[in-house]
Amino acid sequence: MKNIVFFVGNLNNSGGTERVSTDIANLLLENGYRITFINLWAGDTPFFPLDENIKVLSLNQTRESFKKTYFSNVLKLRKIIKECRFDILIDVESMLSLYSIPALINLKVRHVCWEHFNFKINLGKRTRDLSRQLAGIFVDDIITLTERDKHFWKKGLIWQRANIIAIPNPSTFKPQDLHPELNNKTFLAVGRLTYQKGFDLLLEAWKEALPVLTANGWKLRIVGDGEDKKNLLEFIQNNNLSSSVTIENSTDKIKDFYAKASFYVMSSRFEGFGLVLIEAQAFGLPIISFDCDVGPREILEEGKTGWLCKVGDYKCLANILFQAANMKKEKYDNMSMNAKENSLKYSKENIIKEWLSFLKSK
Repeated sequence: MKNIVFFVGNLNNSGGTERVSTDIANLLLENGYRITFINLWAGDTPFFPLDENIKVLSLNQTRESFKKTYFSNVLKLRKIIKECRFDILIDVESMLSLYSIPALINLKVRHVCWEHFNFKINLGKRTRDLSRQLAGIFVDDIITLTERDKHFWKKGLIWQRANIIAIPNPSTFKPQDLHPELNNKTFLAVGRLTYQKGFDLLLEAWKEALPVLTANGWKLRIVGDGEDKKNLLEFIQNNNLSSSVTIENSTDKIKDFYAKASFYVMSSRFEGFGLVLIEAQAFGLPIISFDCDVGPREILEEGKTGWLCKVGDYKCLANILFQAANMKKEKYDNMSMNAKENSLKYSKENIIKEWLSFLKSK
């Protein structure tokens, strides 16, 4: 029985990274693996359901300064790894390899870096660029979420020793029996309220299309929390959008929001994959998305399961919102059916097969 540890930031967070990590861990447990999580900080109350047989450990109770605690965290991590005799360590995000690479020196542990962003984006941290270059040299395997990001890694690494493989994220939901309706008259967007997710651009698009959409009773529902929430609420208030736009808090019952929507909108400036897109497709929701790196172009087929706009072009987004709201029912139902069919590619059953094949490859 292989003993696997996932090294994560903080399982208490409610992001897509944490959701997918817990899903994959639960599935690997079902397939006979022993699973442990080590959090860099906190993580004692995971936001998403985690099997009770999965052990959760933490290096720190609170988030501490990188510079002040770096060496102590490396030593703590190494101590746990040696005590627990893990066979495989999986960094859930490349930055964590800065800790795990030195912690694993001279230990016979297979080292995997599971990247959840895309190689071209460092989120303002040059240490992330460094961690990726080090991972390319010292890690055994790198898992990207898309073939496009795999290409970015291969092209961007100065020296590549690691094996690089693309495994997409699984959908949290199976294709649903319910059928979405145009009459729901709701556009849905889900994610952290941050610069990356581009909700400011989505609100600009909504403002642009406002006269037509609101005249016909259409609503925009945004679900999420984050540092941009105050600014977004002020924009809604200042531009008289309160009657048609609502921002809901993050929830583990996101299924209820998908079930009541007509379309899904993603206005991200960049992505690591776009998990929300395959979730929306499981509910039969046609998608309107910026063609950002990476994910949307691999997940949806333009004209068949949704539409793509140039990144940042909120006027294009506004135009597509208008077109979508005025679709004929027959075309909408056909697009909805295609979306559900496409979501099957990302079922947990299919994706865990790829993981099992990968884990048994060495």
